[in-house]
Amino acid sequence: MLFRSKYWQFRVFYDGNQRKRTTKKTDENEAKREAKLIYAKMLQDSHSNPRKQTQPTSRSTLQVVADALWAKQEAMIAQGELHKEKNKKDQYIYERHIKPFFKDYEIKRINNHALELFKQELIKRKLALSTQKGYLELTRKLLRQAADMDHIDSVPNMPRMRTDDSSRGYFDENEYTRLWQTAKRMKDKVYEYKTAEGKVYRRTKVTWECYELIMFMRNTFIRPTDV
Repeated sequence: MLFRSKYWQFRVFYDGNQRKRTTKKTDENEAKREAKLIYAKMLQDSHSNPRKQTQPTSRSTLQVVADALWAKQEAMIAQGELHKEKNKKDQYIYERHIKPFFKDYEIKRINNHALELFKQELIKRKLALSTQKGYLELTRKLLRQAADMDHIDSVPNMPRMRTDDSSRGYFDENEYTRLWQTAKRMKDKVYEYKTAEGKVYRRTKVTWECYELIMFMRNTFIRPTDV
C-alpha cells in the first residue's frame, strides 16, 4: 500500500507484532517482489540469530525447520526460481498430513522405520502412488533442512516406493480411424448437459477444430494433457 511516501510499503505480522516496512520501490510489481524478499529475510534472521532464537523443544523443532524451509522457498519464489503457489501447496500438505503424524516424534527419532510407518499410513488412506511420493518427498526436504540447521546429523533413507511400469494408453489403427471420422461426422453437433430435473445448465458444440486438433496431436506426438 502507498502511504505519504512515494514508495510502496507493506505491513506484516512478525514476532508477535504488526511491522511496517518500505520496499523503496515505486512500481507495484517490483514492490511485491521486494516485499517477499524482505519478509523472507526477516524469517531467516529469526531462525539463524542465536540471540533472538529461543531453544525449541525436541518436538517443536520440526515446526522450526518447516518455518525455515518456507522462508527459503519464499525467497526462491521472489527470485522466480519456484512457482508462486509452491509454499501454499507444501504448507497445506505439511499441516494436514506430515505434522499430525510426526507431532509426537522427536526430530532425531524420525528414522527409516518412522518414515516406513508414515508410508504405511498413506497406503491405508488409499492415496494415489504419486501422492504418496509427493508427501514423502516433502518430508525428505524437511529433514534435509533439519540437517542443514544441525538439528540432525544426517537424513535417513527413505522407504522404497512401488514403480508403476504400466504403459500409456493408446489407440490402435482401427480406433484412431474411428476417432477422426467421428470428429468429422459430429461437426456442429450440440450436446446439452442437464440436471436431474431436466434443466439445461451447459451446452457444448463440436467444432471443426476438434478434428484439426486430433490431426495436430497425431503429427506432433503431443499429448492431450499438454494441449
